[in-house]
Amino acid sequence: EPLIRIFTPDEELIAVAVRAVRIYFCGFVFMSLQFVAQNSFRSLGKARQVAALRPEALVIGADTVVELDGRILGKPADEAEARAMLRALSGRTHRVCTGVAVIGGGEERTHAEVTHVRFRELSEREIAAYAASGEPLDKAGAYAAQGKAALFVEGIEGDYFNVVGLPLCALGRMLEHFGVELI
Repeated sequence: EPLIRIFTPDEELIAVAVRAVRIYFCGFVFMSLQFVAQNSFRSLGKARQVAALRPEALVIGADTVVELDGRILGKPADEAEARAMLRALSGRTHRVCTGVAVIGGGEERTHAEVTHVRFRELSEREIAAYAASGEPLDKAGAYAAQGKAALFVEGIEGDYFNVVGLPLCALGRMLEHFGVELI
């Protein structure tokens, strides 16, 4: 049975059986290089590392960051940092960028998806309660749009799935190029 192998920042492996094609997905959050071009380059670099180990595989590398006013918001170290990030995002529009790379059969394809997310004004009580929930502690930008923070998102311009970590429409088109039929 084909596998998806997810390589996390610690290089910890999680294997999940699927019935499609053998795909190796390198997932990680990257927090310090320039927004779009560097993000795509980073996802390609990670995908190349895995492709070198598994040349027969179709490899997907992805890297998501949150950006506000030129500052990259990574995963908060603690509740205090999560509260600070949420205060910064409150009532503002920020960008979420995911760089995606697909490598297979000696060919490489890259794509960068940018989505604008608008938060409503958040009260100090909401910020403190959400930070205390633990949900934002393992999320870039200190929020999960698919979780409790859905209540904070006033609008999204672009791909919702990009905001939750992987732009599925763009990835589907990339995989079609490699002969993968998802539907």
